[in-house]
Amino acid sequence: MTSLISSQPPPMPMHTTITLSHGTRGFKLEIPDGLSVCPLEAAGLPALTDPRASLEQSLRAPLDTEPLQELARGKTAACVLIPDQTRPCPLHRALPALVSEILHAGLRPDAIEVLVATGLHVPPSEEGIRELVGPDVSGQAITLRASDARDPTQFKDLTPPPGDAPIHLHRDWVGADLRVVASLVEPHLLAGYSGGAKMILPGIADLQTIRHAHRPEIIAHPRARAAKMTDNPMFALARAGEATCPAHFHLALAVDRAGDLAGAWAGSLAGAHAAAIAAVGEASEVHAPRLFDAAITSGGGSPTDRTLYQSLKGFCMASRVVRPGGPLWLLTPAGDGIGSPEFETLLGRVNGPEAFFHLLESPGFFSIDQWMAQHLFETMANHPLIIHAPGLDAAWLRGRGMHVVGDVAEGWQRLRELAKNPNPAVAILSRGAYTLATTDFDPAELEMPKGGED
Repeated sequence: MTSLISSQPPPMPMHTTITLSHGTRGFKLEIPDGLSVCPLEAAGLPALTDPRASLEQSLRAPLDTEPLQELARGKTAACVLIPDQTRPCPLHRALPALVSEILHAGLRPDAIEVLVATGLHVPPSEEGIRELVGPDVSGQAITLRASDARDPTQFKDLTPPPGDAPIHLHRDWVGADLRVVASLVEPHLLAGYSGGAKMILPGIADLQTIRHAHRPEIIAHPRARAAKMTDNPMFALARAGEATCPAHFHLALAVDRAGDLAGAWAGSLAGAHAAAIAAVGEASEVHAPRLFDAAITSGGGSPTDRTLYQSLKGFCMASRVVRPGGPLWLLTPAGDGIGSPEFETLLGRVNGPEAFFHLLESPGFFSIDQWMAQHLFETMANHPLIIHAPGLDAAWLRGRGMHVVGDVAEGWQRLRELAKNPNPAVAILSRGAYTLATTDFDPAELEMPKGGED
């Protein structure tokens, strides 16, 4: 174990405070005197100096398709997919330019629908959709709608033979003769990267389709991980779903740390997605020089860290660079609560990994959002989890097997205790799951030290 963890790690600089992505204002984490930490900070992409000009250039000179305006000529109904409220996507900047190209091709505003690819997230309200798209789009006679996977009447069965993998997609997408995707590309816990085909499956798929794509064996697959695209079963399922009713055009977007537009690539669904991934992947990746004794992470800032469900991804990313048994500490506001009612109910039924996996393996068991619970308890089986979440009930979190701390001083004390080291080597992922942390060492190759389950 010692050789893999590195007995002589590179020296780590001293810090007094580090700002974590936390809500809309950030969280200044004070570092105790004498403790060296290693911030894993990716370079990130710089904000575009002229977003409108960059968008227009991408839309009018795409990578591998005709310009959007040319594709739109002669069409009668356009459906534009957008990400939902859980993604920090500056749609108020991107959508006006995209919609303008479609309008200039001759379509009337009432022939255009903007459809929120909600998947199984809680669909936004009408007012929430208007806030997402911004006044330049919501002020026109454009149809604004959100996909609701729980409503079977919204979907059309496109399942190809032999019929063992259901694919039911939103009727409005299927019925449009111009299908456009506007997506945010960032590292994704399961699909490698967000955006692209994932906007269609699970984005505008029904419950049955999403359940099939999120089976426990898919969630546990070693290739269904952040930044892994080759042989990724989740990404393959998304591509298969998109193939049944393909997109005609894709505007792939990236943001900087502040959430401002940092990149726009247009073209085919696969082409624009690949170009965005190349840029985002390089800008998001940071190499860890060793496996650490512990890590501190965040929920990624607003809007991602509004719920525990989305914030938990920070634990999963941090686990990539920490030795088995090493504690992980998450700081998140989680002001909107646990997540969906189904997710809260599911977590309320179990008190730790053993109880959850017993339930998961029960014949016929299924619960919406069980996939995030599976991530949580897979991580908890290998790492003690510390959480500072003032928006959540501390007793409820303790009942799920987490170590709850009320303030930073208590957090540092618990981190040292669980690391069994008064001066542990600590990695800090200030952006949580938006930091693509890599290392030469695979924690899975190491055995869990005795007592690490405590």
